[in-house]
Amino acid sequence: MARVLTGVLTLKVQPDMDLFGDVEINSSLVWGEYSITSGQPKFYQIDHDPAKPHNGNFYLAARWIRPYYPVSGTTWVNPSFVFPIDSMLEDQRIQGVTIKPINHKKFTIWTKDLPASDTLNGLSFPKELVMNTWLNVIRTGVHAEVFLFLKTKGIDSLMLGPTWSDMYLGVKPFNSAFDVPLVGNEPRFMRMQFVESAVWDADFKGYITLGGGINDTVAFYDMMFTSTANNAGGKLDLSTPAEMEYWGVQLVPKDPSKSAGVICVKLGVIYLTAAGIYEPRHYAEPFYLTWGEIKASGDLGRLFFDYNNVGQRFDRFYYTPHFVALSPYAPPDSGYVHTSGSLSINFFGAKILSISDYKSTNSSSPFDERNIVLRSEAHMDSPPSDLHWTRSWAGEMAFLDFNMVYDSLIQDGFLGIGFADILGITGNLSASIRVKFEGSCFSIFEDFAHDFGLGPLAYFGAMGNIWGCGCIKGESLEKIVIGGELSSSAGVGASILARMGSLVGIIFSYEPTRTMLELNGDLFIVIAEQNIEATAFAFFVFDRGEGYVEGHLKGTIDMGGIVAGV
Repeated sequence: MARVLTGVLTLKVQPDMDLFGDVEINSSLVWGEYSITSGQPKFYQIDHDPAKPHNGNFYLAARWIRPYYPVSGTTWVNPSFVFPIDSMLEDQRIQGVTIKPINHKKFTIWTKDLPASDTLNGLSFPKELVMNTWLNVIRTGVHAEVFLFLKTKGIDSLMLGPTWSDMYLGVKPFNSAFDVPLVGNEPRFMRMQFVESAVWDADFKGYITLGGGINDTVAFYDMMFTSTANNAGGKLDLSTPAEMEYWGVQLVPKDPSKSAGVICVKLGVIYLTAAGIYEPRHYAEPFYLTWGEIKASGDLGRLFFDYNNVGQRFDRFYYTPHFVALSPYAPPDSGYVHTSGSLSINFFGAKILSISDYKSTNSSSPFDERNIVLRSEAHMDSPPSDLHWTRSWAGEMAFLDFNMVYDSLIQDGFLGIGFADILGITGNLSASIRVKFEGSCFSIFEDFAHDFGLGPLAYFGAMGNIWGCGCIKGESLEKIVIGGELSSSAGVGASILARMGSLVGIIFSYEPTRTMLELNGDLFIVIAEQNIEATAFAFFVFDRGEGYVEGHLKGTIDMGGIVAGV
């Protein structure tokens, strides 16, 4: 403790030869680490009030007794100040000068971890906040507990950080406030505890207002100061996630019950050690960091993601990103989260996608202030998206080929345009597909006529106005259905023709091992190079596993042409 003149009001020798007296101090109380500190620095100070001197007691035992410390193991234990005070001090072995209670006197931490202009004033707490504080001065230092009781609000607009230092990285000081959340009617207080002038514990709580791309507040607790008033930093509290406004994402903790990082006032940086970045609209899990840096200015430093992708999904598709980054802070351009990795698409397999997840001004559903863009070219350190999806089905039964885009209208899943090559139908059929996690459906649409056959009947006829569909559930495509109209203008060799002016409907049903064909309408059946008129329903099955075609025809057949030629 700095040299302080103590006035002794009374001093008496007790029957056991112990000394006890009443003291009064008419100067400020200043203490800290002086044993190895040169000069006359100030570290901690409780101001003097001429109208209310510091009053206390002096006690010195006549025999050696074990020194008093206000701790038991790792637990802080407050002394008991009850009457009679002399026996109370002796029972607890509290020797030296004990000053209590100290109320309504300004408390100052003479820390240098402030902007240059503020170091002359220190970090001061108004006298109205100081209550129930006590000090015990002994030869080896000061035991003390300083209580700061907060009223209706905390202490705001505190600038923390030695911006004058060459080591400072934060550009600006931390715009801080000391405050304690209000819980019911519980008193709100902060405190510092000292043992032999060394800081035993401190629980300064509050929040920091960050600018830049974050533009939000983050809470902290357990901010500490050393015995030489150096700010040892605090713990980051993200139990209430912080918004990262520019990117429209949240800064979240790995475990809300634990610290998410460290507030380093000395360097002006918040180090993220157990936090992640979360965009809940499209992603199932946060992207957690092994290390991250946020400067006091709100600018981001280095971000290292852990790439633990357990449970991660994009639009409910299983997703394994191998690259995650936030876009540079460059207003007025919109910020975005960029990821690249392997997306598991049912039926089509894993696809490498490069996804830019933009913050959007459209807050209505389904956008919800997000807009997805798939990168078709290399971006940041990620390759272009694989947007050409193909898959064969049931051997040669069908081949699907699509060029995909993101379904931006509903902000969920994918759309594609391409073709389907179906066994037994010549040429590629124009097709489109919609892919969602719950299932995918594709449609076939073709105005031009295509020849079709069935099993050994390589050329059955021609069909136009073709339509079709297929649905994928999980990894399974169970059936493809294709319909159309039988053409009346089929080439030589056709087995069935539509009669002029008549409509013959055709429906193909494709399953993995067999194909079924239905025809219905007014048609010509070609027998012995003659067209036999029929109004009929025809059904054929081609079983590829067994290698045969069978079927039946039901209806009215005009055999006059054949009979006349007999």
